[in-house]
Amino acid sequence: MQACIHLFYDYDRVSLPATATHAGLLAKGASIAPPAPHEQLMTELPSRVQAAFFRSLSMAVVGPLVYSFFLRRITWRWTMVFAERVWTLPRASSVPPSTPPYQFSLLARSVLAGFLLVLLWEISAISLGVYVAQEPLKRGRPLTDYSKDPNGTLITGLRSKREIPRSFAYWELFLIAERFPARRKTFFEEIDRRGGATWSQLMNACSGVIQSLNSRMVEAMMPPAPSAQQPPPQQGIVQALPRISPPLNEDPIFQGPPPPVTRRDHVQSRMGAFARSHGQYPITAQQGWTPIDLLQWLFHQAVDRLITPEQKQALSQSQLSARVNEYALAFLRSPLGAPFQQTLSRRSAAVVLGSPRGDLGVLLDAIDALSLLATDSMAEDPYGKVQADIAALVNMYTVTIQNLTVFQTQFPPHWTDVEADQRRQRRERRRLRQPLPLPHAPVPDPDSDFAEVDVLLRALKGGLARMLDAFGAYAGSLGLSGNEMRLAREMAGVAITGKDGDGKGGEGGPGGRPTGRIGLT
Repeated sequence: MQACIHLFYDYDRVSLPATATHAGLLAKGASIAPPAPHEQLMTELPSRVQAAFFRSLSMAVVGPLVYSFFLRRITWRWTMVFAERVWTLPRASSVPPSTPPYQFSLLARSVLAGFLLVLLWEISAISLGVYVAQEPLKRGRPLTDYSKDPNGTLITGLRSKREIPRSFAYWELFLIAERFPARRKTFFEEIDRRGGATWSQLMNACSGVIQSLNSRMVEAMMPPAPSAQQPPPQQGIVQALPRISPPLNEDPIFQGPPPPVTRRDHVQSRMGAFARSHGQYPITAQQGWTPIDLLQWLFHQAVDRLITPEQKQALSQSQLSARVNEYALAFLRSPLGAPFQQTLSRRSAAVVLGSPRGDLGVLLDAIDALSLLATDSMAEDPYGKVQADIAALVNMYTVTIQNLTVFQTQFPPHWTDVEADQRRQRRERRRLRQPLPLPHAPVPDPDSDFAEVDVLLRALKGGLARMLDAFGAYAGSLGLSGNEMRLAREMAGVAITGKDGDGKGGEGGPGGRPTGRIGLT
């Protein structure tokens, strides 16, 4: 049982905690450190102790019954085979007792031993997840500070193909951009690094993560391409082997016998016709017949005798498909059908995070680190290299927000998602009860089908708002048109100023609004 619970709840997965910015608090200048490991252990310990006790108690009660009815005879028989070679046992001991071994002392020992064993497993799983998911810091400094080439080591981690080093590298990049200004300045000062300036390599790594999100959404919203008909394969000329036997008889084997001539032939023909008259296939001799026709006729005769016309109508193709769909939907609504439901939340998470595995933390760290580094470059970039990329960053954030919004409104549910309508109705009732939620303290919706999209939208809007607030006054010199600034402020939820709204052209439809079509930067 513990093994099934371990696999079902995925105890081996290390969940990296979301930082304060991922909840939309960094835009207000808040920074909350994660709780200490011992505090997390003390928080989780009471529930795990209770779970360990009830699991051991249930197994102590159910285990003897399962052992007595399914395993005891086999175990007893094999034990006797080896025990008779060492000891002399009476014949009566070859049959095990029929009553389950329920004794108070045995049950007490089973409960105690099972409780301690399950508790050991639970505490080990908690400790692994808590201590591994700590911030990538050592003595209050980033881990890469202790390397000979700190920024090179960080860039190598960002490019890693392995999941855990890559996740911790992006997390460390975000922490450096948020808390360590001395290390952050080195990103802008190193311009002669092999492979490009440090800022350029960091921006390319983070932009690649965001662009992959856009690519997945474009691919998911793209209609399926029609299947192209392949031409038939050309048949080559086969060289025949020399014939070593006489040719086959090509006369029709299903043709009737020749008409009778003698009296004996007339008698044999009449007797054969009388024998075949019972159940004769109703096809004339001139029409001919084949074995497939005979099988079809026999099948229809059996169906006519066994099934009534009403039953035949119920078994028609449309009726049968409707009945199969009804049974399939009933199965999907049952608890056994839950694993087979392709819910909208699962499918949207697979698209947004990627498959077969995805990490929301990597996306959030890349989004927040880019916006923080861009805004801090105004005071820390001595060469002004970052300002050349501000227009590309603003447009990328704008298009990504627009793509996520279109994806959230137009991504269709799967036919196995039988509870999609109920969730939508609950969301509508909740929205009517609370029409004006607080924007600075978003509450996660338990019925949301796009939980990951909501978190990404908050992070993107917060980062875009920071960049617009820092560089909005210099939009013209940075290469941003008025229409691009108006669309960016609209996507970020920032008030549109008159200075930013006088441009023409740019992306989107009239007035800078989204066109309802997902696209790439």
